[in-house]
Amino acid sequence: LIAYYYGSEILGVFNQVFAFYIVLSQFSVLGIHYSVLKNVSYNQENIDRISAIVISAIILCLALASVFAFFTYISRELIGNLMHSSGVGVGLGLVAPGLVGFAINKVLFNMFNGLNHMRSYAVFQALRYLLILVGVVLVIVFSLPGNYLAGSLTFAELVLLIVMGSYTFIVVLPVRLAAVCSKWFKEHLSFGARGFLSGALTEINTRVDVLTIGFFLTDKMVGIYSFAAIIAEGFSQLSIVVRRNVDPLIGESFSKNNLFQIQEYSKKIKRIFPPLMIILAIAAVFIYPIGLDIFVKDTDFNQSIWIFEILMIGVTLNAFYRPFLGILLQGNRPGYHTVMVG
Repeated sequence: LIAYYYGSEILGVFNQVFAFYIVLSQFSVLGIHYSVLKNVSYNQENIDRISAIVISAIILCLALASVFAFFTYISRELIGNLMHSSGVGVGLGLVAPGLVGFAINKVLFNMFNGLNHMRSYAVFQALRYLLILVGVVLVIVFSLPGNYLAGSLTFAELVLLIVMGSYTFIVVLPVRLAAVCSKWFKEHLSFGARGFLSGALTEINTRVDVLTIGFFLTDKMVGIYSFAAIIAEGFSQLSIVVRRNVDPLIGESFSKNNLFQIQEYSKKIKRIFPPLMIILAIAAVFIYPIGLDIFVKDTDFNQSIWIFEILMIGVTLNAFYRPFLGILLQGNRPGYHTVMVG
């Protein structure tokens, strides 16, 4: 929609802001969501303990994310000047409040993941992107300047926080503020500090290309490149979906010291998933140019065809190991996980 209605330059601005937003969000949550995933998956039957784990994590994230949101807002123009784009500065000001919602939502998503409530996880994850779409449509409908498109990220995250938070504490978890103790604050900070850099590096890995092109080239070139990159990333989400379903199973196996079961999961997934991704990648490469002709008016985007083909090779190779990328985290080795991702 952004490519169709605003063109490659505005799409480039939006994706640079999105890249900064995703990287900054990792620092806002400081790896605390990894601690939630691990500890919830280890205590799936103890709902009171899970309540203490989740609420203490939310309190920590609220404090940390508020600080990062403030610094993002006051440094927005500096970053915009660094990227030679006033639009990036405007966008960062609009997404700063969204960092708070994003951090708390990370905790809630990892709680669902740890409990193996994958239907709830899937519904709310889909809702996040539908809300971003709604935000983009509202900007288009009201004919607002393209630099305001970044506000759709904050809109999505805050609405999602209200909906997912309400569901969590009405349906899934009792609110046990009295059960929150310093033990969980220390546990989250300790585990998160050892593991958060892996999350930051993982997200930087998916955004460093956009940020580098934005620094050295123009908003228009970022738009052309990122159009292909976003669609390739959409295919890479399939690997993440498999990982999200595997993570709680690995955590449960570790908690029962059943390492043989982890090997069985691995063999089963390697037999099916990588070949499936190869087939999908080949099909995507053939369909991509056709999609450009149908959905995008700007012929500048034809330059992205080769970019998409190269990126899909990377997505396919990634599918061979990404489903089990969380094995060191679930095995209580966050430091080693950080080294591996680094």
